[in-house]
Amino acid sequence: MKNSKLFIFALLICVLISSAAFADRLPEFQSFPTLGRCNGTNVRIREDPSTESEILGKLNPDNFVVVLDKFVTDGATWYEIDNPFDDGSAFVFGKYLDACYNEKYQDNPVHKLVMNLYLTFGVTPEKAVKLSGRPKKQERETVGSDNLERVNFTYNNLTLEYLDKSLTGVDISGGKKSFSGIKIGDDAEKVIETLGEPKDKEENLYNYQDGEMTFITFEFQNNKVSHMNYQVYYDIE
Repeated sequence: MKNSKLFIFALLICVLISSAAFADRLPEFQSFPTLGRCNGTNVRIREDPSTESEILGKLNPDNFVVVLDKFVTDGATWYEIDNPFDDGSAFVFGKYLDACYNEKYQDNPVHKLVMNLYLTFGVTPEKAVKLSGRPKKQERETVGSDNLERVNFTYNNLTLEYLDKSLTGVDISGGKKSFSGIKIGDDAEKVIETLGEPKDKEENLYNYQDGEMTFITFEFQNNKVSHMNYQVYYDIE
């Protein structure tokens, strides 16, 4: 995938984002959708917010999910999540999810774009196949001392990258796929209208940042979007 580098992933995707401004407590879920991390083993995801509801799957430590909403039922907190393995949504008992982003990021338009990417392309490889079908090409490799699996899916004008079953890259070079409504061929002004001023701005390049390690890049030709890239930078030992 273009510009793919090795920086910090795994737990640091949650810890570093929240540590500076919230060193004395974990961030809370304030605005939805946002990213959550499972903190338990074999945590059941259910069809409805009830321990009597059908089990749709299980999460394990450091599995990431898109959290859609919060529900309080009979005094118990549940979170509705985008089902990472199948169509539709599911529910997780509240204590088993930690927020990955502190409150100041959760309502940011760049963060909302990132969450839209997770919902559009799938937070896991299984979800990607449900949403986009079988890829034209897929590459799998084991990396690092922890033997993490890295997966690349290639479609027409679209590449998806996953590390340890979590989305870490989206690359679009053509077609009708969008970054939260921004498509190839749109004016540069639309990018700014949607996301605000970029963190870094060059003649034919806008760079945005969501938290410490997530970057969104737009390239332009003749003031039109020609390429879009989302990347989580991570380090593998």
